[in-house]
Amino acid sequence: MENLLLITDIPGYSPQISRLVSMMNYVRFTTLNTVKGLTQNQLDFLLDAQSNSIGALLLHCAAIEYCYQVSTFEKED
Repeated sequence: MENLLLITDIPGYSPQISRLVSMMNYVRFTTLNTVKGLTQNQLDFLLDAQSNSIGALLLHCAAIEYCYQVSTFEKED
């Protein structure tokens, strides 16, 4: 938490991976903090027929993460 806004070296990681992990930690924290306490109705709310709900956007983020992990660690396309 104390280094959340600092993109810096992290022990055990190379400098480039440290920077990536720092940025990912920040994105994770801000995303979770933003949606914490929202009700299901709030997560499902659609502004209009052309919009996505907050829940759908979170689902897209999770799907991208899953696909990236499969592609990276299981060497599948």
